[in-house]
Amino acid sequence: MRTLHVPAGDAPHFTRVKVHAVGVNSSLGEIYVSTQGFKGKNAGIQVLDQSTGEFKRFIRYGVNPTDMVVDDSRDLIYLGDFGTVHATEPSGGTVAVIDARSGAVLGQVRVSSTRINHLTLLPDGSVMVLDKAGDYPNVTVDFHVDALTGEFSSASADVHSGVSVPIHADALTKIMVHDTGTQPGHVESHLANIPFTMANSADGSTLGAPATVVPGKSVELSGVGWSAGEKKHPDVPPYFPGLKVPARLAVKFDGESVAEFTGKQLALDTYFVTEAHIPQNWKLGEEHTITVESEATDSAPAQSATVTVRVVESHDNPQMQYCVPPAPTETIPVQVPFVGYPPVGGGVPETAGD
Repeated sequence: MRTLHVPAGDAPHFTRVKVHAVGVNSSLGEIYVSTQGFKGKNAGIQVLDQSTGEFKRFIRYGVNPTDMVVDDSRDLIYLGDFGTVHATEPSGGTVAVIDARSGAVLGQVRVSSTRINHLTLLPDGSVMVLDKAGDYPNVTVDFHVDALTGEFSSASADVHSGVSVPIHADALTKIMVHDTGTQPGHVESHLANIPFTMANSADGSTLGAPATVVPGKSVELSGVGWSAGEKKHPDVPPYFPGLKVPARLAVKFDGESVAEFTGKQLALDTYFVTEAHIPQNWKLGEEHTITVESEATDSAPAQSATVTVRVVESHDNPQMQYCVPPAPTETIPVQVPFVGYPPVGGGVPETAGD
């Protein structure tokens, strides 16, 4: 048994990856780990070497990736996107079909409005997808199970905490990928990525920022950690981890405070994402420091991390040439009418022929 470290392959300083599913492709010697990340950072697939466990590359896809299956006979990865949790507008609801060799998204299937959660690869190479979107409201189901008695009956409503609510059905979708031959890609020129720099405080909290800045423009600063201590419920066993309390933070340019804010809660950890406005009087070619510093509390000392940035005239980075695959196609599944459940206990209906 091995324990493998899953890095933040997309945003290394933002160590929140939130592993969900794992798949193995023995033909390519790779392990695929779907990670949900946070606010778009590290959302996709982290690819590890099967022999060494070393990080190889990152495949970006989705808002909140969940389940994943790998067809190593065809070198295809299927990845579901759950979408944003507790969002006012639905998101996600797609399954990506990914070429494991290149990492390119070959196509995606619009399965539901949101909340894809389970994928299963069948022996014939098709994939079954189960969502939790409840896209079919006010339905009657034949198998409504009473959790206390185990009895089942037909029902159009369920009871939660004494309140009757209508049943909204989810969907089961079957995906089959057919090889239609090779399609030519093309070469495009894009600006190279802005270089990135990061630093750690003494307790391991992280700070990430662009390595080059433009006077008068804003930059995103972000990091994980920056706790003002922990709080624990008195009824929780002492060996359980405590809930970290976000710290009060200050942003400093060359040692001078320019902004203050409080970090945010992220499950059992804390983090921050903020914007800082670069002074107009910073001159081309100069180097300056950006520091994030936490306020000391009774249970946590002050922490700080500092990065050095260089002032540039603009972010007109060198043009880089990329081989771009054909645009992925989006497929809308055909809805098949429900033809009823099989008889209880299995077998075939009595009306069926021999």
